[in-house]
Amino acid sequence: YAKTKLQAEQIVDQHVEIGLPAITLRPQGIFGPRDTAIIPRLIRVAKKGFIPVMNDHIKIDLTYVDNVCEAIFCAVNASEEFIGQKYNITNGEPVDQLVTLETLLQRLGYPVKRKIIPMEKAWKIAGAMEWVYRTFSLKGEPLLTRYSVCTLAFTRTLSIEKAIRELHYVPKFSMKDGLERTILWFGRSPS
Repeated sequence: YAKTKLQAEQIVDQHVEIGLPAITLRPQGIFGPRDTAIIPRLIRVAKKGFIPVMNDHIKIDLTYVDNVCEAIFCAVNASEEFIGQKYNITNGEPVDQLVTLETLLQRLGYPVKRKIIPMEKAWKIAGAMEWVYRTFSLKGEPLLTRYSVCTLAFTRTLSIEKAIRELHYVPKFSMKDGLERTILWFGRSPS
């Protein structure tokens, strides 16, 4: 996942060099109504009855989808001097990952239990699950991947100061508001 994102940025950079007026935005952990990535995966894991925990003191930055739209608007209206620049985009409010996951899932009606799994063991399990899915051409994705292990095991916070300073990006929705809107939408939708 990270490799393909880097490759995409490199292609954009090559085109900026020959005149493409592009600004690169790097939103972290987009969530909100109609999310087809993060929340459905969390629900799928919650239905198994537990959240795998490799480290219970993780801080993460997330980005409510409407704030991504705001960042795009800011980039489209930015001064030409910022063409070719790259900007981290988040809500600017790092949250405790485990508390946020548990709150979200509990509010959606899923019982949540923590299951402590050492990082090394989780990495091996995820690798084995990926191998099985690849080898037997199974549809979908494994319940645990090496990418999800990294996501659950490490703090991921980003500075948005450059986006604030140069693009005048200001998140319009707080984490609390974004989570409430997301819970409301998913609470009405079939999971």
